[in-house]
Amino acid sequence: MKTNRLFYFLAFLFFATSLTAQPNQVPAARGTIVTRATPNQNPMDPNGDGFVYKVQVPPGFSNDGYYVDEFEFNMFGIPKLGAGDVNGDNQTGPNCGVTDVIPDTQGYSVYAVRRPDPLNAAINNLIFRFRIGDNANSIESWHILLDIDGLFGPGKDPNYTPDNPGFEVDITLIKKQNPGVFLTNIDGTDGCPNPFQSYLLSTNFQIAVADLVTCGDPDYFYDFYVPFNRIAQELGIDVNTGLRYVATTSSSATCSMSGSTSDIAGIDNDDPLFDGNDELAYQSLIDAQCPTAVINLCETCEGFNTGLGIKPTISPITVGDVIVRGTSAGSFVKLSVYTNTNPNVTDLSPPTWGTTPRESKIVAVVAGAW
Repeated sequence: MKTNRLFYFLAFLFFATSLTAQPNQVPAARGTIVTRATPNQNPMDPNGDGFVYKVQVPPGFSNDGYYVDEFEFNMFGIPKLGAGDVNGDNQTGPNCGVTDVIPDTQGYSVYAVRRPDPLNAAINNLIFRFRIGDNANSIESWHILLDIDGLFGPGKDPNYTPDNPGFEVDITLIKKQNPGVFLTNIDGTDGCPNPFQSYLLSTNFQIAVADLVTCGDPDYFYDFYVPFNRIAQELGIDVNTGLRYVATTSSSATCSMSGSTSDIAGIDNDDPLFDGNDELAYQSLIDAQCPTAVINLCETCEGFNTGLGIKPTISPITVGDVIVRGTSAGSFVKLSVYTNTNPNVTDLSPPTWGTTPRESKIVAVVAGAW
């Protein structure tokens, strides 16, 4: 009996030791897609190689500190305010967690691009990329909010509410509890109406190890896409309609209007000016950008109309004026005049901007005025 007990004890000791001696799992390399969409060759991974960086030698992201120019396809940072985002400014959830959007060295943390569908070039896919501090199987949501009619804030948007100052569409990613990618018309609502379109996670969402490593562990890219054609059909717009964008995260698995906002991309949420004041944050981000037509978000296009983060002001213009004036904190101002081609244009109808400016002029700023 003593021999048997000793044998069992030694066997148990060896088993326990072997469990504790297992090496730690090596994390995937930066840029590796760890949750793939189907089929493997899809709008988010057009060559189907399982990576989100350009095909290059040596493969993978470099170590030069800025990697957005190394994405597999060109993407544009969704407009920010001033210096942009910072780490650890999320209002709910752990800092550097799954709802904390992580900025690059330029202050951008969420990106977008328009790319034609590989199976049907007539379909324009909008692809979004969130860089977040962690990856977790928990209940959160990630949102792209669109201002479509060019009207925002009290006294401007007739459907203004304090919770929704002027957004018309919420593009929502939900991973758990009613998972999917959803398109919701939120015009004039504080709640969450039924989505007008939904897509499966398995086809429209992927997770990749991100380019940055913050807070001592890897960050992650959450990528998802939607066909813009479906939004255009629902809202009566097209690729020439000027849109304004705000990206947010939420600790709730709902549309943005019913959840608890965690992080608004493009600003420091810990700034006393914005802490607990989502309406002011939204208004500031919207005011920092001019409407951008979806057609201008192609890989080789100019991207968002942001004035490089410095938005000039324009003095009031009346019919018959031939001189336009304003102020700016920058050194130069480029003014482009476009035609609104909406045949039923009214003061409250969404503008449909032409693709080519009627006139452009670059002028120097002197003592803050141009």
